[in-house]
Amino acid sequence: MKYKGYSLYPLTSSAQYAHGEVVESLLLNGANIESEDDSFGWTPLFCAAEEGKEAVIGLLIEKGADPNSKDMSGETPLTWAAKQGNEAVIQCLLEKGVDLEAKEKY
Repeated sequence: MKYKGYSLYPLTSSAQYAHGEVVESLLLNGANIESEDDSFGWTPLFCAAEEGKEAVIGLLIEKGADPNSKDMSGETPLTWAAKQGNEAVIQCLLEKGVDLEAKEKY
């Protein structure tokens, strides 16, 4: 998907819209779990966290996504979940071992 200077890989789009079966299939067929969009440096995990997709978050982390990764602004998936006030996603990330001491970089 690409529009107005913003593009997403199929895995990122699937994570954003909570298509867990598609996410799993793409990963099994070699999709890069840490692929970043062109505008913000978001990985599929960032999109799932920002959109509140707990099942996809769990799947991505189980398959090797880095829960402590940082986007181009230096923020983490936990930061984005906190900005959204999404307690369920925050809890999911905590259960998956996110580093509470990871500092944002600006």
